Amino acid sequence: MRLVSLCLATSLVAGCASAPASKAPSSVIETRVGWRTQCGVKTITNNTAYQSVVGAAVVAIVVPKLISGAIDAGADYLKAAGQSKAVSSQARVDGKFYDVTEEGDLKKSDGSRCLEIVRANFGDPTKDTVAEHPWADGITNFAGINNVQFRLSAIAVVVEKQYLKLIPTYFKVEKFQESSWFKKTRDYSVAVTFATPGSAAPFSAFEFKFPGVRAGDEKLIGDMVGMESLPVPLPADMADAKVAQTRQEAQAAPYVLAYDIINSRYRHDHPKTPALPTRPPIYDTSVQAAAQAYCHQLQQHNRSVPRNFALNDERCTYGNEPSRLALEKGLKDAYISDAQVSWAHSVCQIPPTRNAEGELEAQKCSTLPTVTGTTGYFITTATLVETREGSKFAAYLGNALAASKDELSTLVQSKVIPAQREAARDAADKAKREGYEGMLQADYAVEYAQAVLIETSAVPDIPASQLSAAKAKLLDSKIKANKAYRDAGRAAPYPHLD
Repeated sequence: MRLVSLCLATSLVAGCASAPASKAPSSVIETRVGWRTQCGVKTITNNTAYQSVVGAAVVAIVVPKLISGAIDAGADYLKAAGQSKAVSSQARVDGKFYDVTEEGDLKKSDGSRCLEIVRANFGDPTKDTVAEHPWADGITNFAGINNVQFRLSAIAVVVEKQYLKLIPTYFKVEKFQESSWFKKTRDYSVAVTFATPGSAAPFSAFEFKFPGVRAGDEKLIGDMVGMESLPVPLPADMADAKVAQTRQEAQAAPYVLAYDIINSRYRHDHPKTPALPTRPPIYDTSVQAAAQAYCHQLQQHNRSVPRNFALNDERCTYGNEPSRLALEKGLKDAYISDAQVSWAHSVCQIPPTRNAEGELEAQKCSTLPTVTGTTGYFITTATLVETREGSKFAAYLGNALAASKDELSTLVQSKVIPAQREAARDAADKAKREGYEGMLQADYAVEYAQAVLIETSAVPDIPASQLSAAKAKLLDSKIKANKAYRDAGRAAPYPHLD
């Protein structure tokens, strides 16, 4: 223990003699999220490991704290490095979820196909950074991006026309959000939610976890097989999307009908297979006599009982069958009559080119009204959490420093100039930062609890105890969020729970 203390003291004194008087302010690093049309595929590159020297770490961490009575603070800092710590940040962006097709169907918008989540400096938004970061081109709120420290790309894929999945395609960490000389790896968690404005809960929620990441690590789509999210239902209750769809359906209806008339007439005139012979009627003379006798008895029975006890048999309508068949044939012939086809051609301009099977190659009328723009306004929220596991070696150094407090104080007090003002400023900055981090973590906890409650409520025949537990978890997270906001000097987001 004495040897460790003397080594620490020697390093501290030498460090103080060479420590700079001031440090230039660093650029502001932000977490942002954006959408683009395609996720590019990057070629394989080698991962690089983050290197550090523990001896230099001791000097860099403890030097700013060498003031009278601050050896305890240095020991506490080292002990804190021996504990796990999570730092979170959050970003939001709005967008449009759907495109309305010319036929009036809804499909996932190409503009919100590839999700990009970054932590970087955005400096001057007028600066052209496309050459350095071509993947950021076209994302409005990524203008001026530089010094990218974290990036995750994920493609939104529609499955079976009714479900949505997020598949990560690229992940890289250039630099940790919070540095530590004692721990070379971090655990990352990225939560993504989609919600309509004013909704009580998101309509989709996804989470990706990346444990044991080193600075410089890079993962390509082939490295993340199996990390894709579970499919979630596409949103069906977007009011603006329904209005746009209904409007387009009404505009497209005559053109869709005209296209079907033209195609149906061609299929009638050019059948792929010979027409089958007409089936003779099953109700011949002998069957008709039996049917008449049976149906007469049925009528007699129904006259003798209340109406709700009457018996009905569709076989007794055999007399209407020839008329029904004649009506169906008449309607079919009228649907593809010359007059109908003439009207259809006047409405629907369509190239006559057909494929080998005789089908029209064009799948719609060229005169179909063109749809512009997208619909389905929604908010994308991304929460990035970086977790540093505690270092056993840092905890050991902290305990050694605390145990040698008196010996170190005597040795360094004659060589170090007090800097109490700087220590107070550091403490204020730390309190402000931790308050902000507490609010972000509380917001994420509420969003996660809301998502759990939605998923729990959707399970058929869910036990009441599990549903109550999910509700209690959401209530507890909101109460904790109120405390986190008050600790940071902000108004409580859920005042009705106070």
